[in-house]
Amino acid sequence: MFVFVFGFWLLLMALDAGRFHWTSVPPSLQGAGASAMLAAMWTILLPFGANPFLTKTVKACLDSGQRLAASGPCRFVRHPLYSALVILRISIPLVLGSLLGLIAAIAIVASLLLRRVIEDRDLHENVPGYADYSRRIHYRHIPSLW
Repeated sequence: MFVFVFGFWLLLMALDAGRFHWTSVPPSLQGAGASAMLAAMWTILLPFGANPFLTKTVKACLDSGQRLAASGPCRFVRHPLYSALVILRISIPLVLGSLLGLIAAIAIVASLLLRRVIEDRDLHENVPGYADYSRRIHYRHIPSLW
């Protein structure tokens, strides 16, 4: 399902910004989007270095010896990969100049945040020490804010 939604999103932005120019984004926002995109792409790499148990599916891998990752960006927020993906999903339509893509990105971001809620629940139930970790690291996405 996500592949379909993601493909539709890319097609929408291509038709909007590249073919029909239904909407536009000011150049200053495109520049801000490019900076945010670069920061998000770099930030996406950090959790993989700190947590070898990152997967594309939501499930604790206890049978593979999964343990709590509390180093790298996980020292500051519990879900740094989701934070970076949210920024990336918002910055892509800005860079491409598609306001319609930015509006559609809201649905994609909502699905990412829903997945994060499901994953957080799974980690609480299945990963030893996660409840203590979540009490120590209050913030899920943005240090000192959220």
